[in-house]
Amino acid sequence: MEADISQGIEDIEDTGDTVFQVPITYLSTGIKAMMFKNFEMFHANGENYIEVHGCDSIDTLNIQKASNRDIAEFILSHLKCNGFEVYDVTYLDGYFLFETGEDSVVHFKVQGIKGWKFGIWIDKDSEEAVAQIFGQVIANIDKFKPSRSWAVFEVNQQELSEQDTYKKGINDFIDRLHFIKAHPIIAHVNDLYNEDFYANSYLAAYISDLKWNVTRNIRTIFKCWAAKKTGELFGFVVRRFKYVDHTSLVDENDGGFIVSPRYSLNVFLTLSEDDETALERVGYFISRKFSEIDIGFYTLDDYKED
Repeated sequence: MEADISQGIEDIEDTGDTVFQVPITYLSTGIKAMMFKNFEMFHANGENYIEVHGCDSIDTLNIQKASNRDIAEFILSHLKCNGFEVYDVTYLDGYFLFETGEDSVVHFKVQGIKGWKFGIWIDKDSEEAVAQIFGQVIANIDKFKPSRSWAVFEVNQQELSEQDTYKKGINDFIDRLHFIKAHPIIAHVNDLYNEDFYANSYLAAYISDLKWNVTRNIRTIFKCWAAKKTGELFGFVVRRFKYVDHTSLVDENDGGFIVSPRYSLNVFLTLSEDDETALERVGYFISRKFSEIDIGFYTLDDYKED
């Protein structure tokens, strides 16, 4: 179908809708079928185009003035506009121990896509990618960051700041969401191998991974339970010594990070260095037997400094 370009744009401007023009060859079948609420097609310069309007998303941003949260909300508004409601949105100031700026890391989930966690890393000073959008199967997560993700797409400054620019990074991510929703088993296996994995049977690879995860989780639960009980017992025993002031058992996984050893038993002492060395030998022996517990010995001066 062909349409007069000037007439089409004039009609849309009268409604107050935002317009951008996209070469039809850029669009996958999933996007063409599902992402646009309203569009009309025209022909120009020897190529078919699609003219999109009627989307309640944020149109443009001033990159220099925009905050990291503004950039995140820009991206999330386009997901919502194309039918993907987000929830459990969390803003962080960095990854693990590394600070990268206020609200520079965003975690969220998408309704209708179970078992997946998504994120946005923002660096508005970058000349290449102002934002990276990515996602991983929660059961497969080792390090939740773009470089360890199969589903990762880059958003450049032009996509955010120019109104009529086709937002390739965002729309490619939306297309990937459609794929995950339509082919959850294939997407799970691709995420597991962090690439477009070609298996003789995706179902067999998926079931194998589920079995491995169940076995690993049972083993981890038992190891952590044994380490916690051992830490509690050792803490109870050493508190009987007169030169032990107190102990504390800390779950290092608190805060959303998965670390090993999971538990740290801190023993605070009021004794000489020779006696402290004797206790450290016992703690070292227990730590070797239980890989999910780390035992440290400190003086009361160390405790006061903390």
